[in-house]
Amino acid sequence: VAASGIAAVTPSVAAEHGGVGRTPPGLTATRGVANKMSTAATAEHGAARAGAADPVARGAAQAGAAEHGGAPAEAPGDAPVLHLSAMDLQRMQREIWPQECMRLHQEARTWLDRCANGDDDGGPVDLATLWPKWGRWLASLDGCVEKFHLGVTSFTAEFIAGTTDPNRGGRRRCDFCVRLTDGSYWRLHPGAKRGNSAKPLYFPAQVPSALGGTTSGAAEHACLQWARLAPDGVWSEHAGALVPQSDRLGKQQVWQAVAREADRIPWYPEEADVTDGRLLRWWLWVCNLARSTRQVTGVGITRAFLTRWDQSEYRFRFVRVDGSEAHVILTEQRWGGGSSVAFRVL
Repeated sequence: VAASGIAAVTPSVAAEHGGVGRTPPGLTATRGVANKMSTAATAEHGAARAGAADPVARGAAQAGAAEHGGAPAEAPGDAPVLHLSAMDLQRMQREIWPQECMRLHQEARTWLDRCANGDDDGGPVDLATLWPKWGRWLASLDGCVEKFHLGVTSFTAEFIAGTTDPNRGGRRRCDFCVRLTDGSYWRLHPGAKRGNSAKPLYFPAQVPSALGGTTSGAAEHACLQWARLAPDGVWSEHAGALVPQSDRLGKQQVWQAVAREADRIPWYPEEADVTDGRLLRWWLWVCNLARSTRQVTGVGITRAFLTRWDQSEYRFRFVRVDGSEAHVILTEQRWGGGSSVAFRVL
């Protein structure tokens, strides 16, 4: 992909086909209709191989379908393939010299930058097939065996839906995602310097459900973790506690989002049903209301509605599992050349 600097077709595929865009030997007919049929078949075959070899394009298609409620292009296998075991990590730990740790970190940061500067609407980038030393970098991290002792099944770079990265002009945040055999995963973000790396974030395979029992926690892809509500359709306090501060929405961000969509928001007393999060992923804000979070969430939120009160005020109505409601008023106050945003809970 030109934008991210990652090759879309691997050298082995290109060599097998005699170079990108060239007809593989043995498939070219010599004349007439046979030649046209062979050329079409070759083009179709080459496109299919290129698509299979392009993890960015394939991931974007799957992530986009899943984020919009469609089925992913490929169903996950019954048993994940183990790429890296605890014994592998321990062996590499013994082999790595201190000087190599710095070089591995620089490589990790370079790969993160290449992916983060690409298309932030794209899907996961399979770095396990693109970066030969990804396993050694994981082995160089503090506490790697404790974190990844279950075994690593995938290592990807993913843009997290609903988040922004202030260091990259407000684009979606891009993290490395280390998936484990039980379905849980870690998010890693190497900094410009090793000491400036973000704190590793862990997402369990299951979390307590507001309806009792447990529900699926970690999404199939980290980029879809906050793309929609949990499978049981309830946003609970337990789910909100999993959202790291870097992923949460502030009141200023929420105001900007609703102001951009003002034409789609009806005036009071009519309301817009925003439960699905297409207009605003409200759940990333509800978990960031400080002491008001528990008051608003209650036993768990199942529905969300939004209405426009006046030019400087929007009102949210959240319906809980037990039928009770919480109302949150978002207002903008202007003075001179500045403004501020505030909220209050009714």
